[in-house]
Amino acid sequence: MCAQLMQSSDNMNMEEIEDKLNSSLRKRDKAIIELNNINKELDELLELKFLNDPKMVKIKCIQCGGMGRVKQENGNQVICPTCKGNEYVWLEAYIPKQEEDTE
Repeated sequence: MCAQLMQSSDNMNMEEIEDKLNSSLRKRDKAIIELNNINKELDELLELKFLNDPKMVKIKCIQCGGMGRVKQENGNQVICPTCKGNEYVWLEAYIPKQEEDTE
């Protein structure tokens, strides 16, 4: 596609190039918004799934201590990469195996 644009750019004036650029930027912005909406829906569905799974437990994030943010080396605060700012993570509960009575 890039090669096609380079070849066709010989026949395009600056205004046409700007229009094409703006059109592509709008398409990209719409795609990013749609992707963000899909990711939000996936997060909500996973949350619902984990809430209804008795094997799953919600715990305070061990990386950020339940704050949702971590401090970088330069002192800046950023969203915790482990819990993604949720302050908690879902983990599968440890359920020890029941030992059979040998009596």
